[in-house]
Amino acid sequence: MARKRVDNRTVYRCHNDFGCINGDDALKRMYPKLTDFGLAQRGDQPGPFVHPIQPNDCHAPENFGVKAWDLLGGKGLFQQEPPHSYSAVQHLADMIALLGPVPPVFIQRERNMRQWRWSPEVVNPEGRLCSSAAEFYGGPFFNDEGTLVRLDLISRTRSWRSEMPACIPEEDADRFFNFMKRMLCWLPEDRATARELKNDPWFDRVM
Repeated sequence: MARKRVDNRTVYRCHNDFGCINGDDALKRMYPKLTDFGLAQRGDQPGPFVHPIQPNDCHAPENFGVKAWDLLGGKGLFQQEPPHSYSAVQHLADMIALLGPVPPVFIQRERNMRQWRWSPEVVNPEGRLCSSAAEFYGGPFFNDEGTLVRLDLISRTRSWRSEMPACIPEEDADRFFNFMKRMLCWLPEDRATARELKNDPWFDRVM
């Protein structure tokens, strides 16, 4: 590859000459590249393209814990079937089934955010104009006591043990679960940092 030395570093040649962009043939040489699926959106729908960020299956808790489980188990922890019929309240129910009750402080934060209104309003998947995230996803989802409005959706059979990826040996299960729980928390401030996770006991057996 063409390169040159500048002081104590190497600079590689950038290949960005795709030829003339005028004419029909130019379009055949252009290749779109998606770099952030969290911000990706369909281009064949009428605008304006204003809506909450993140595809439905990439919603909270959008951290390394969820992605690691997906890679190890081959299926997301909070994956819905079929994917095109996303339900936010079902997503919350699935999280409660595994992570436990939602902390009151977390619910209060959501209530405080209701004062923020969108302008212009956004059309949700059901075709309704919405001026807030709660309206867009069919909320609010918790009553005045902080209880999920659809308790019937919370699975009583799901557990960390029943969800264990097949690639995790039984003797490593407890350490693996403890490692994952340090990331999969309701409150972001309760989640372990990357530096803390690097020294987790689970890595003593897998590294």
